[in-house]
Formats: sequence, C-alpha cells, structure tokens
Amino acid sequence: MYYFFREIFVIAGIFILTTISAQPNGMSPPDEKGPPQPPKNRDKGINSTEDESESFPDPYNRHYSIEEYEAAQACSDQTYLTAGWYQSQPFIYLDEWNNVTGPYVSMLQNVVKICCGKYGIVEFKERYLHQPNMESFYENETFLVPVAYTTLSMVTEPNLEDSKYMPVVESPGAIIIRNKKKFQVTPGLDIIIAGWPLLVLIIISALYAGLLMWVLDCRCNPEQFPREFHSGMWEGFWWAFVTMTTVGYGDKAPMSVSARILGIIWILVGLVILSIFTAAMTSSLTDAGKDDKNLKDVDVAVVNGSHQYQLAIAHGGNPKIYENIEDIIYDVTDGYINYALIEHYSAMYSLNTHMKTNGKVKDSIEIVGEIQDPSSYGIRLLRNKRKSCFFETIMRVRHKISALIMTNATALRAITSKGLSSSEAKAVFQNIDWIALLVMGGIWLLLCFILLIWQFGIRNRLKVTDVFYKRNESRKPPIRSISQQHVLSSPGFPKKRTLSDNQTNITEVD
Repeated sequence: MYYFFREIFVIAGIFILTTISAQPNGMSPPDEKGPPQPPKNRDKGINSTEDESESFPDPYNRHYSIEEYEAAQACSDQTYLTAGWYQSQPFIYLDEWNNVTGPYVSMLQNVVKICCGKYGIVEFKERYLHQPNMESFYENETFLVPVAYTTLSMVTEPNLEDSKYMPVVESPGAIIIRNKKKFQVTPGLDIIIAGWPLLVLIIISALYAGLLMWVLDCRCNPEQFPREFHSGMWEGFWWAFVTMTTVGYGDKAPMSVSARILGIIWILVGLVILSIFTAAMTSSLTDAGKDDKNLKDVDVAVVNGSHQYQLAIAHGGNPKIYENIEDIIYDVTDGYINYALIEHYSAMYSLNTHMKTNGKVKDSIEIVGEIQDPSSYGIRLLRNKRKSCFFETIMRVRHKISALIMTNATALRAITSKGLSSSEAKAVFQNIDWIALLVMGGIWLLLCFILLIWQFGIRNRLKVTDVFYKRNESRKPPIRSISQQHVLSSPGFPKKRTLSDNQTNITEVD
C-alpha cells in the first residue's frame, strides 16, 4: 500500500512540473474578472525595440500579445480610450478625406502611447456640435477636446472628482473681420471730397436765391444789382453765398421791400443748409476716425456655442449664430453680413487656408482689430486611473503644441485695415436725391434761358422802340401853357427869351 501511494504522488508531481514548464517564462493564467497579468520574470521595459509580436495561449483559448499586456497594465480599466470632440480649427478638425486631424489629435495619441504603452490607442468617435453640447451630453469618453475657458472662468470653474482640466494653448482674444468692399479705406481728403453732392445742393440753392434777388431789386437798386443779366445775376449769387455763410460783407444790400423780405427768408434757409453741410462733414470725419472695433448695434457673425457670442453681446453687438467658421467667411466675403467675431487662432488659420484656395477672400475681407479677451483651449480628462500620467505628460508637451498652432496661424498683415473708414460718412451724402438735384439744376437753367431771351430779345426791342419814340417826340413843336403865352405877350418882355418847361429848353424868337 505504501508503494502504491508513493507512485501516485510521483506521477502527480511529474505532471505538475510538466504543466508548469509548458508555460513560457512562468506566466500565470489570467483572471476572468480582470485583464491578463504580465509575466513575472520579464525584465524588458515599455520602450523595448525587440520583436514583441509573439502571442501566448491560455487555458480559456484567449490569445494576448505582450503589447496588450503592457497596455492592460498601464491602463487597467481601458486599453482603448475614446475622445469626444467638436470641430474647431486649427485645434482639431476633419481634413479633405474626412479624417480627424489637428495638433490636439497627434498630441493625445502620443500621450496615450506614453502612458498606456506603445500600442495604446485613442479613438475620436463622438463628434459634437459645439462645446456646450459636448460638455452636456458626453458619456464614456476619456478626453474632451478642445475645451475653452476664459481667464476668469478658469478661476471659478471647479475641477470635479472625475475630471480635470488642463490648458494647452493660450489665446489672446478674438479677431474682428469685416467686408472690405462695403467699408472702403479712404484718406481724410477723399472723405471731404465725397461730400460734393451736398455742396452741389448748396450752390444750386444760392443760384436760385441770387436769381430771385436780382429780379426783385434790379429796378430799385441798379447800382448794386445791374439790369444786365450776366452782371446782375453774378452780383445776386455773390450776395446769396455771402449771406448764407453768415459772412455778410455789407457790399450788397437789398433796397426794395420784396427784396428785403427775400433776404430775411434766405438768411434763415441758408443757416439751415450750411448747418446740414457742416454737420455732415463733421460726422464724416468723426466716423472715419472712430475705432473700427466698435460693434455697437452691428450684426456680428459668431460660431455657435463659442465664447465670442457673449463677447459680442458685451460690446453691444447683435450676434448672428453660424455652425462653423467656413460659413462665416463665405457670408462675409459675399456681403451677406458685414462683421464677424472669431477666436484669434481659428480666424488666422481659416483665413490663411481660404486665401490659398479662393482669391476672392483676400479682396473682400479685412481684419479691423482684435478684442483682448485672454482664454485657454485645453483638454478635459475624465474617468481613468492614468489621469495623473496624462496630466503630467500634457504639461510637458503643450508648449510644442502652442508653437505649432502659432506657426500655422500666422499674422495676416496683407488684409489688415490701416486707414480710415468712410462708409458711414458716404452714407450721409448717398441719401441725397440725385433726381431732385437734376430737376433743380434743370429748372434754374431754364429760368436763366428765359431771362437771357428777355434780356437780349424783348428788352432790346423795347429799347429800340423807346429811342424811336423819343426821337419823334423831340421833332414836335413845344406846347406852351397859358401862363407862358401871357408872359411872352406882356409889354417890356424881351423879344428873345429861353424858358425851361419840365426840364426842356424852349427857345422863342420873334
């Protein structure tokens, strides 16, 4: 009996030793409740360059590579990590082949490989509309990118137990772009020249007043307003212009009652007309020199869910929501909306990209300024035991990401506004009715034509008739009154006497 049991123990020991020796490097079978355990006597590091493609069976017919064991050890709760994201150029976006790309994508992939092993994988599965949508409806993601916070909100935003925010890129603020064609950059002298329609209205009004003054006062005051049309009309215009500008030299003054009433009316009308012109020119120069960053009462295009929405409201603008930057650039280029407010790096990157493919963008869009609003675009870490490793690794590499984004989003000096905007100034003058000006000018020319006909036609004929009549009257014998006859027939009166009757020399000879 003793020998029998000894043989059984020997056979069992041999079987156990044979089973143990069949397992490579003494690896123990995995536990169904958790990921497989790595070999105990393995001394190669994570970054080993040796061939690690060998797989090993286990009693449950599952095959695990050494790489999978390393990733499982580093990220024991999740070997394959996921990231929720929304399109925000240049941080993360879809390329022309609909692949998720951008500096944040490459950064997360490298971070996961460092913290979860050489073959750690992060998948960008869930795409959201914008940041508020992403932060409200995320479920099982490990990362949320990009997450933007202003400097103030970073102080007040708490880091929850299951999440941690890590800023990566610091943005200086938002850029204001606008349609260049509707806001032409014009020097100050051109703005003054742009007011010539109103000046034409003033001159036409003065011509009317001068013409009417000449008609009313030329008979009573021929010395200051001669009866000849060409000289009398010029004197009337001079009086009207000097009176309207409130200079009042005093060299011309109406004498007839009707002319003086016209003078009173014209003084009041001239003050109003000149005040309008002065106010328009002042408004033109003021608007041209004002800050182009003023968004008060202006429709401003902003990206849906971005901080620029609140920024536009804070500056008095009327935000118009767009789903992406591309639609904003297209609408500003085509003139459907005049202003847009876009994050600094996103605006620079998008404008650079569109100018390379569409020359119309460079001719139609200009940068008029930037609103200082420091903010950060970072990553939110969620639900992972390797959170501290991710956090530390991002801190080490984020300066490289910032440098890369700054390089891609170069300053666009070629489309930056450097002059004065005259659009608001010209708007004052463009409201003048050109048809009314043409009608007024036409009526004045017609009146001048009628007066010229009267001057050189009818009046000259009247002069000829008057001269002929005077000549005939001079040939007739003088008519003596009774008193004159009595004096001439009285005794002692000289035979030859010259009398003056109504300033007419009458010579009588016996």
